[in-house]
Amino acid sequence: MPLTGRIWKWLGTKHGDGSKAVPEHPENYTIEFLENGFVRIKADCNSAGGGFTVHQNRIAIDLSYSTMAACPPSSLERIFTRDILVADQFYLHKDQLRLKLIDASGSMFFRP
Repeated sequence: MPLTGRIWKWLGTKHGDGSKAVPEHPENYTIEFLENGFVRIKADCNSAGGGFTVHQNRIAIDLSYSTMAACPPSSLERIFTRDILVADQFYLHKDQLRLKLIDASGSMFFRP
């Protein structure tokens, strides 16, 4: 599966309302899809994990655990986690991963 075998760094999200979320340090916001159907997330000062399923270009990500550290006010941790949970499609183009959010509410962009 082309999603696995890489740690994807978040480049940012473009939301349907025109707003953007762009991390200053993409390496602090990552997602890793494992071949066994598990997913690992680094969301700034927290980590999380759970499972994911894929059917054609549809994706569902479910986080079943997370650390609960208080990140600094400038952190995008909540936006990152919220957006991952509403991703419903994925596209791979060259070395970029795009997660489209439900109801055309935006797109997340990642690079390995």
